[in-house]
Amino acid sequence: MVKNSTIKREWETLVQFFEWCYQNEYLKKPLILPKIKENEIVRDENGNDAFEYYDNSRDIFTDEEVSKIFNQYQKEINETINMHTKRRLILAYRYCQILYHTGLRTCDLRRVCWYQWEELPDGTSIFHNFYARKKMDKRNIALCPKTTSILKEMKQE
Repeated sequence: MVKNSTIKREWETLVQFFEWCYQNEYLKKPLILPKIKENEIVRDENGNDAFEYYDNSRDIFTDEEVSKIFNQYQKEINETINMHTKRRLILAYRYCQILYHTGLRTCDLRRVCWYQWEELPDGTSIFHNFYARKKMDKRNIALCPKTTSILKEMKQE
């Protein structure tokens, strides 16, 4: 699902594009599109409220497979007696969860630092100035509430 702010921004781009077309005589009459008010709820193609959804997980595994993998990981953690090993397993478990929910590559996630993470009031968060080597540019990455809660737990520990 797309964020409301993204829809509004794209809508404004379309409005400006059609205005430019009219001014340059590509359109015979102006195309006037309704404005989206700031507090207006944007609806999806089915007429349901569009909600802010940041889960960027890749559909490599089915939900059942993911559940089995993470349940097995939890079982391994619970059966481990050595606290040092348990701590490492918990970190690896959370690392895998973050990779799953964000769709990031392992090499990219390893470069993220705590100072890049910002928690937002709506329960989501952002990685600021995230650098991906393939694109050679910096960008912000929105994170779903599940990833935010995992990062909170890690930071507290």
